[in-house]
Amino acid sequence: MASDSSGKRSSRKRTFEEEEDWFLVQYEDQPDTFRVLNQREVQHLDPEDEEKKQEGETVMAFWSADKEYYEALIIKISDDKNELLKERRVIKTSLRKSAVGKALLASDNNTRPKVSKKQSSVSKKTKKAKLTTELTDEEKAKKEETKRQRRLKK
Repeated sequence: MASDSSGKRSSRKRTFEEEEDWFLVQYEDQPDTFRVLNQREVQHLDPEDEEKKQEGETVMAFWSADKEYYEALIIKISDDKNELLKERRVIKTSLRKSAVGKALLASDNNTRPKVSKKQSSVSKKTKKAKLTTELTDEEKAKKEETKRQRRLKK
């Protein structure tokens, strides 16, 4: 901020000639990976292509972890980054809830959350409890009969 001769601060307003476009992209090699990128991080496949980027177009999108560009599909374009971030959360949530999304997430080892030994043993107990509660009456009777026969043999 600059100050004038009276000692008061004057604020400079930042003006843009045109608003910046933001892109919600889905990486081709990792279909469960979505990113919101600015226009400098998204390039046409053909560097000489001067046309405006459009939804549904395949482009080269920047991946900040290794500073490389990868093929990605433009899902949505907006001048509001927050809108695209919300859209990304909605997509990720719906993917986690759908069977197809669960399969995608399970197939990619890099995005799978690590489970501690304590968590995995709890989940195994929970799974076992669910299995026993889902037994039919016939299966329960058969199980009880097996238990009774084992007791008689002892």
